Amino acid sequence: MKTQTLIAAAMFGLTALVANAQITTNIGATSNYVWRHMSYSAEDAAVSGGLDYSHESGFYAGTWTSSMDGQAEIDLYAGYGSAFNDSSSYDIGVIRYDYTGPGDDAYYELYGSVELSGFTIGGAYSFGSDVDDTAGQEIFIDGDIYIYGSYTLDLADKIGEGYSLTGTVGKYFFEDDGVGGVDLDYTHFLVDLAKDLGDYGTVTLSGSFATSEFEGVAAVGGLNGGRDDAMFFVSWGKEF
Repeated sequence: MKTQTLIAAAMFGLTALVANAQITTNIGATSNYVWRHMSYSAEDAAVSGGLDYSHESGFYAGTWTSSMDGQAEIDLYAGYGSAFNDSSSYDIGVIRYDYTGPGDDAYYELYGSVELSGFTIGGAYSFGSDVDDTAGQEIFIDGDIYIYGSYTLDLADKIGEGYSLTGTVGKYFFEDDGVGGVDLDYTHFLVDLAKDLGDYGTVTLSGSFATSEFEGVAAVGGLNGGRDDAMFFVSWGKEF
């Protein structure tokens, strides 16, 4: 009887979890897959897709994959997000980054953010990394810290319905000091002009910029050949 009661309770909990949940999918394409000013597609086009589960309690989980330079990225994540009120919210979770290329280069990040009236402040801490800390690969190891701040401005009254402009400033603090103690930390900037096309998804024109220190990061594991000059790219995405 006790076992049957436990099974019935578990089935009821699973049914409730599914009944109060939403599952969505997404697809996307970009002329250059840029992440924190690093091009993961060698400045070529990339396509992506994902699957997300969200519960009314605030819990969510999902997976996302993208083509990249000669391989694919596969992310798995789970977290919790909720609103303080109509203009503020928070989000916290864990994500695993993995790649299909040779070598063990998967790692995890603990991330969190707070949003208030269009302003967002967040950060991430890497841990559980399979990356070997060598002279040729000194980023994405345990202890790397990334922080950022962004602001989104609704341009409906200025340009037209569906337009928005987002500016982001990010800073990487790497655990490793680099070859010969060279400081690898760098700052980058991202500007996104987005247009919501309704049933046809969202198109975004982006400009990515970084301080000259980024060249040091590229030399020990970065993916866009040491460029610290601007990169401009266009992206499209849609959720179903």
